[in-house]
Amino acid sequence: MNDAFILARLRSLKVDGLDGLRVEIANYKKLCEIFEWDNTGGRKRELRMEELKRFCDYHKEGHKIIIDSIYDVPKVKVDKRQDGNHKVYVTLVESVLLSYFIEHKLTTANFRKKELWEILGLVNPEYGKYDDNYAPLKRELQLYDCGIKDWQIKNFYADSRRVMNNIVNSALKSLRNRKLIEFEDNVLVAKDKRGSYFEVKDKELRTQILEIEKETLNELNCASMSNVIYNSDKEVSVARYMKLRDEKLKSRLGIQYIFRRYHIICNPKYLNQGLVENLKALKQELNDKSMDKVLDTIEQRCEQTNNDPETSFRYHRSYMDIQRMLAMKLLSTNKAKVEEYFLLRNDWEADELELFA
Repeated sequence: MNDAFILARLRSLKVDGLDGLRVEIANYKKLCEIFEWDNTGGRKRELRMEELKRFCDYHKEGHKIIIDSIYDVPKVKVDKRQDGNHKVYVTLVESVLLSYFIEHKLTTANFRKKELWEILGLVNPEYGKYDDNYAPLKRELQLYDCGIKDWQIKNFYADSRRVMNNIVNSALKSLRNRKLIEFEDNVLVAKDKRGSYFEVKDKELRTQILEIEKETLNELNCASMSNVIYNSDKEVSVARYMKLRDEKLKSRLGIQYIFRRYHIICNPKYLNQGLVENLKALKQELNDKSMDKVLDTIEQRCEQTNNDPETSFRYHRSYMDIQRMLAMKLLSTNKAKVEEYFLLRNDWEADELELFA
């Protein structure tokens, strides 16, 4: 459906001679009738409402869609996949990270991955609460979509981790190449039976830990951590892997658990090269773009899988809608946007009940 058709339909709603009169559309179902859309919900509905912003300024009052003004010319459609090139994310991460070092007067720092992601604004505090236990998250989101499954949440965490790792590691390497920082991205840290933390530097101990990690993979019949993350077996999960691994570490080595972290050393003499004035706005831009990147990555994988003649598995059309909901819940740092999104989902549910009543 072309831009001219949508613009013409919008203008037909206006009362002649009353340019200042706002237009009220009763609900989404009525909007679909106006533009001759099929009345579907989920991701498609969300994209349509976003697309409508190219043609007019509108807001919602309950189920009503209030069009406040209609543009003379539609806004240019932005291709998010082109806009989201990797260099953009890298530049934003660099600026936020260096500004963080300046703000906190640091020259060295240690970060666990999720901690660094949150500091950079890539994820919100909710992200780390559920990645080892999906049950509370699933119960909460079932209020908005009763069809959400554990494997869909597991996939979201796996895909988002991969995207975040790529973005952050690319930024750190770029900073290192310009001699602004030095870093290690896989520093192994252990907690002993007394509760003390120490960096595992001893080669023999590292080898023993590696052997235990491999044994744990074998016990789960997995060749790699990717097999654990994307496994369809409900008994196989990252949480299960960590539990089995930590039990072995404790019984054999007296270690309660291990984790890996970043160690970053900055170059204080040239640190101000990365200083930005509006750090809050920069972090929000990074959050928006990285969330788009996560969803684009997931969508591309879905398309590839669904078009692959060699596999019988197909993602249901509701899959991307659920992934979008997870992104809003776990990644977005824009509280107003998140609240609006979940209010809108409530409206969807109400509209669907009305439709099938």
